[in-house]
Amino acid sequence: MLIKCLSVCVLVLLIAQTAYTQTLQHITCFKIDDSKATFPFDDEPKTKVVFVIFSIKAEKEIESWTNPLFQKFIRKSGLLDAMLDADFRTLTFLNSLQYAELKATGTKAENQLPEELKPITYYTKEPKANLQVLLKNKAETAVFVISSNGELIGSVGGEFTEEKLEKIEELIP
Repeated sequence: MLIKCLSVCVLVLLIAQTAYTQTLQHITCFKIDDSKATFPFDDEPKTKVVFVIFSIKAEKEIESWTNPLFQKFIRKSGLLDAMLDADFRTLTFLNSLQYAELKATGTKAENQLPEELKPITYYTKEPKANLQVLLKNKAETAVFVISSNGELIGSVGGEFTEEKLEKIEELIP
């Protein structure tokens, strides 16, 4: 009886997990050094936490997330942060003018980016609607938690709050 009950519980959990994951549309992106990649990133067989910036004009939202994400996923400065088994990336959507400006500044822009962020910072010219449609609100920033096989586990959007950061942590297996 106990084994049957456990089997049903496991089945329900698997179905619930499947119901909440979504396959993400592939988005071509590039690093500041012009190397190319495809979102959702599959360079490591780990869960990904991706900070997505839909508009660089959303300075308040961007700034609210920058330090908490940096401390938690890059520096791992919190007591239990080292236990979070996830890779961190950033993805910024650029319009044509912003893309041209980034290309024109080239080395200067690359030199302004901290060394720790160079390997994990990506840009794209593709329409932001391809990814923004997955959010419940029209936030200009979001944090996506993506499984190792490229499926969306969950996301939060808008300005940073401690509750949103806790939700991200809970989504990481």
